[in-house]
Amino acid sequence: MLGEIERLNENELDNSQVRILIAAERAPIDHHSTNIDRLYRYWQERHLIDGNVPAESDFHPPVEQSPWVDVSVENPMNFMMNNHPAGVCGNWERKRFADHPVRIHAKACAREYYLCKQTRQPTYIYTRQEMLGINREYAKILLPLAGANGEISRVIYAWRFLSEPKILSRMN
Repeated sequence: MLGEIERLNENELDNSQVRILIAAERAPIDHHSTNIDRLYRYWQERHLIDGNVPAESDFHPPVEQSPWVDVSVENPMNFMMNNHPAGVCGNWERKRFADHPVRIHAKACAREYYLCKQTRQPTYIYTRQEMLGINREYAKILLPLAGANGEISRVIYAWRFLSEPKILSRMN
């Protein structure tokens, strides 16, 4: 796929996933008028104005309560989620990737946010999963933000389902 950075195809117990990381400017799916589109375009504008990665102190996107991940620590498994909506795995507000019950999902997320932090570039991710009895397909954009010292300390993101999640089996 044009612009593809990495492709993961993983299985763990009853969980499986395909994740494709793509350079954001080459993302193949139209997200016009979605939070992915609005957040990415706002990040691009700030990037042009600032001439660098936007500073978190000056970043006020036109979307409600954007979720973000604190990436200020060294170990990506200790990156902490903020404003993350409750979903398949419950409420993940102020929890680390290391605390996630599905190891392949936690490790893949940690790697994706670490890559965004290290490259200082937006990253688009397509994901298809069967996780905890739910089949879901979604797209996500990761956008780095710099702290006061210029280092990447936060990655803000937007996501959306590409198809309606489906229950595969009842979880006890």
